[in-house]
Order: sequence, then structure tokens, then C-alpha cells
Amino acid sequence: MSAKPVRVLVVTSDAAPPESVEPVVRAMDKAGIEVALVDAGRAGTRVATRRILRGLLTEPPEVAFAFDPASTRSLCVARDEGRSMAPVVGVMPELSPRDGWSDTSADRYLTMDDSAAVALTDTGVVGERVIAIGPIGSRRFAETVSMSRSELRAQFKLETPRVVLVEVSGLGYETTQQVALQLGLIGHSVTTLFDAGTDREAATALRRQVPTLGMRAKLFGRSDDAPRYWRMANLVVARPTLRAVSHALLLGARFVSLAPEGERQEKLAMALEDRGIAATAKTMLLTSSAIEQVLASSGNIKAYAGRNGARIAADVARVIAADREGVLAETREAAEAAKAAAREAREAEQFVAEASARAEAKVTAPPSELEDLGGGDLFDLGGGGPSAGAGGTVSAGGTVDDLARMRAELNTRIERMKQRIWEARKGAEQWDRKHQEADAGGRDELARQASKSADAERARMHTALQELAQLEKERKRLEDAAVEAASRPSRAGSSVDDLLEQMKREQGAGGTTANPGSSGRRRKKRKRTSVEDELEALKRKMKKTT
Repeated sequence: MSAKPVRVLVVTSDAAPPESVEPVVRAMDKAGIEVALVDAGRAGTRVATRRILRGLLTEPPEVAFAFDPASTRSLCVARDEGRSMAPVVGVMPELSPRDGWSDTSADRYLTMDDSAAVALTDTGVVGERVIAIGPIGSRRFAETVSMSRSELRAQFKLETPRVVLVEVSGLGYETTQQVALQLGLIGHSVTTLFDAGTDREAATALRRQVPTLGMRAKLFGRSDDAPRYWRMANLVVARPTLRAVSHALLLGARFVSLAPEGERQEKLAMALEDRGIAATAKTMLLTSSAIEQVLASSGNIKAYAGRNGARIAADVARVIAADREGVLAETREAAEAAKAAAREAREAEQFVAEASARAEAKVTAPPSELEDLGGGDLFDLGGGGPSAGAGGTVSAGGTVDDLARMRAELNTRIERMKQRIWEARKGAEQWDRKHQEADAGGRDELARQASKSADAERARMHTALQELAQLEKERKRLEDAAVEAASRPSRAGSSVDDLLEQMKREQGAGGTTANPGSSGRRRKKRKRTSVEDELEALKRKMKKTT
């Protein structure tokens, strides 16, 4: 009897990139996984949430996948509310996280590479839940990875050591001409493959322009052999779309981001540059220089080649389904631990805030009766002033052990704040370097974004520094309070009579010393008078304090 197939719910939406969803669904289907698709529509809306919940309840899945933060969050809410028993997998196909991932609590996260995993962790996602699976490309492109690049070149009679593939589909006539002129500057040491897709204008421009440039070049459009043509390339020149980038990296080719359009393409181009496997041509006229730059780069492109992210995502689904209860239990335990830590942090903050408020109120209170200004306890731990009895209990403020616990929690917060300061400073330095590089390369938009990011990191650092200073003040007050609370029991435990007896002993011991030239009777009278005076003074003092 065959085993029951794993059932996976895949949520799509307007925010989920179809070029990533489709390969994962096809890989699951090929692996024998039963896939149920739910189109949530506009991600994050009430309608989307209802559609997702309906999909979870109609035929409950064993695992649920989502490709955008809002849909992932909806799945997590359904899981936490007990409406679903399916672990949630959030897929982040981009190289840098979009806004919203920090608000999710998926059981597992899938990213393209380790750098993307680190960036996702920096948003607050638990690092142990993130898995780098590689580029998510279509099945036809993934199948060509096993083909030898040199054998394919020999088959299609490409004799140069380097092959550049340029995707001109959608560029139109004039822009394609500009790109062709730039490729003509590289010389005969490179063979250029132009992918015109279904763009007739681009194909026409190339047929007219390229023969006059004396280039080694070939043209193709929509073809079953297109993945094999891409496989022959060392370098891909294209708009930085997720589909083009994923296919280039999957096939082990470096990338030139051709005139990025919009924030998403600009972020993708910058992320590729950060990894040292790409360069950006801000305009078509900078294409040749960008190609020369990336051909000399030293980024590890081999780390991506052959890693079929779609197939690995299907494997992850099967593994999670096999240990569904364990994965859910792990998430529940982590959530409970996080809630406990947050609760303790809130209690510590509230304790310190209330104590600070009482101290401030005591300092700024209007004067009335005679007030002792020498060593009073400003960091009042109780509602009516600190006092202690046997066992070190502080009225309305907790025990000495409570103070020690609060101090330990405060120390932990201070160390975390120091870590935030270090990370912000490091981030500002990195963005400053990117700004300088972009500015030197004439990439004004990237330079502006890098400068803005550096300023944001510096602002974050200054804010953290201010918070650290406040925490240090709170720690000093708490330490003073702990010392005061620890020292009170010995004083409070002594009665007035005990203090009087101690004074008598001290004065009696001091009075046995003879004063030369004086009679014993006079010495005795002086001793008795001194003790009586001290006793009377002490009694008056104790009456004033009671």
C-alpha cells in the first residue's frame, strides 16, 4: 500500500512573485506532493485573510507555504489561534528582505543564499529557522545545469573563451541599438548572444546594427533551446528582474544590472553588487564598462551554480510534514519563552521607572519639617519609604534577591543595547563605503540610497547611545538601592536599648584611662557625667526619628 501523499497549501497573492511560486509548485508536483493553491488576491487585506483561512479549513494541509510577508503572517495567526495545525514556511526569494518579514513568526524561512538569511535574521527573525536553498529558477533552466558549458559551446560553434548573454526583450528599437553599440566596444574576444524573446523591434534593431559593428554575435527568441543558450554564458546582461537574476545565478553566470527601474530592481542590483558577483550600468552608455568591471570581480559565483532552490523547497516541505508535531512544538516553546522574556523585561522596566519616579518626586517635593539631607535614600523602593526587617525584605519593593534579579535583567538589556550600537556603527561604515563606490562610479541613485541608509544607521546608533546612557543611570540607581537594602537589616534589627548598651560599653571602656594629675574621684565623676550626657543626647535623637 502506497504512503499517503504530503498535502501542502501554497498561498499566492499580488505580492508573491510568480517567477518563484511557479517553479516551487512544479517541483512539489514532480516530487509527488499534493498541492492546493489559494490566490489571496491583495495581500494583507481582510478578503485575503478570509481566503487563506478558507483554504486551511476546507482540506487541512500538513504544511503551508507563502511567498510574501502579509500572507505568511495570516498563516501564522491561524496557526497560533488553533485554526490550523500546519507549520508555516515563508519563502523570501529576493536577495534582501522586504518590509514586513519581521512581523511574522513562521516555523521555517527559505532564502536564496546565506547573505539573504543573515539580512532576514537582522530584522528579528530567529536565525535557527532560516534555510538558504539557492536560486529558484524554472525547471527547464534547472535541468540544463548538469550540461557541460564547453560541450554546449562546441555544439553551437562558439569559439571565444567568454560568452555574454544580453536580454533585450522589452527594450525596444532605440535602446537595443544603444546596447549593441556598447557590446561592440568589447571586441572579438567575446561572443554575444542576444535574447530578444518576442520583441520584434529589438530583433530588427540587432539585424540592422550588429553586422556593421563587426561583432561575434547570435540572436535567438522564444525557443525550447533558450535555457541551453543561457547555460553557455559566463555573464548575463539584463534588467535586474528576479527571474533573470535567478536564472543567471542558477546557471553560474555573473550579472550586469542594465539600467534598473524602480525601487525593487535597484535594491536587487545593489544586493548583487554587495555579493561581488555583479555590476550595475546605470545607463545604457555605461554597459561596456560595467561588463569589464564584473568580468574582473572575485565574488564566489560557484556558490550558486547548480543549487536548485525549487527542488530543495519541495524537500523541505516533505521533511517538515514528517515531523509536523515536533516543528509546531518547537515554535510554541520558543513563543512561550519569548513572552516570558518580554514579560520580565516589562516588569523590570516598570520597576525601575516607578522607583525613578518616586526618587524624582522625593527630590522635587516642597520642603516642610526638618529634613535630613545626609545620605537619605532617594531611590525609594516602597510606597511610603524603604524599610527592612529580618530576612532582607524591602517594603513594597521586593527582597534583596528581587533587586539582584532586576539588576541582572538590566545588565542584559545594556549588553543588548551595546550590541545594537556596534551593529549600527558597522552598518553605517558599510553604507559609507558603498556610497563612495557608487559616487565614484557615477551611479547617483545608488549613491543617494547608500547615503540615506548610512544616515539611518547613524541615527539608529545615536538613539541607542541615548538609551544606553539612560540604562546606565538606572543601573546605578538600582545598585545603590541594592546596597542600601542589604545594609538595612543589621540597623533595623538593633533596638534602642541595644544601642544604649553599646554606647555605655564604649564610653566605659574609654573612661578607664587615667588622666595624669587628677584624683580617682574626679575621674569617676567625669566618666559618669560623660555617659549620662551621651545617653540623653541619643534618647533625644531617637525620639525625633520615631
